[in-house]
Amino acid sequence: MNSSYLSSLVEWVHKQDQLSGSRCNGYLKQNENFCYLLGCLGPVILNIKPAELLNIGHNKNPRYWKEFKKLLIMHPDIELLEIREINKREQILFYNRNVLNEKLFDPINYNFLEKINYPRSASLEKCLEHLVQKIRATDFPHEIGLFLGYPLKDVLGFMGLASLPYIKTQGWKVYGNERISDQWYERYQSARKLMQEKIALGSG
Repeated sequence: MNSSYLSSLVEWVHKQDQLSGSRCNGYLKQNENFCYLLGCLGPVILNIKPAELLNIGHNKNPRYWKEFKKLLIMHPDIELLEIREINKREQILFYNRNVLNEKLFDPINYNFLEKINYPRSASLEKCLEHLVQKIRATDFPHEIGLFLGYPLKDVLGFMGLASLPYIKTQGWKVYGNERISDQWYERYQSARKLMQEKIALGSG
């Protein structure tokens, strides 16, 4: 990931945090500020996690939200889809194009998506379009776990499509052998921690 891109993001969130009268301290804070948001998106921005689905409350600062989006998508791999509004919060899928493309079009993963009626020989855009249509429908598409970087076995277990025992909840519900789930969870946590450290230092 380009260091100047990260620096621009971190510097910008610090500026907004100062204007709002709060301080970024390197920890994920449970309120609506840009430090918290950037920390959540760390694994996606750092090329580790394919996507993150978040509900963003930005009605109080629409101008700053537009600025943040503009900065975020300056990197060619980082994109977002504004899906719907829920209780005055906007549900948004943030994704890393390269990482998500690699995840979805792994032959085993895409074979699963085709079996649940995703378009055959589809592009990434078509897969995302199909996912968004399902999110906006009545039944939430639990295969979104695959888009978010969860192991396929855990997605299948959660959907009741594989007879795997439930083991634990750690970021997501884990089924069957927990080793690979633990490995991915630790990678995502390490990326979040790295982004928090960059935020705390105030530079990329």
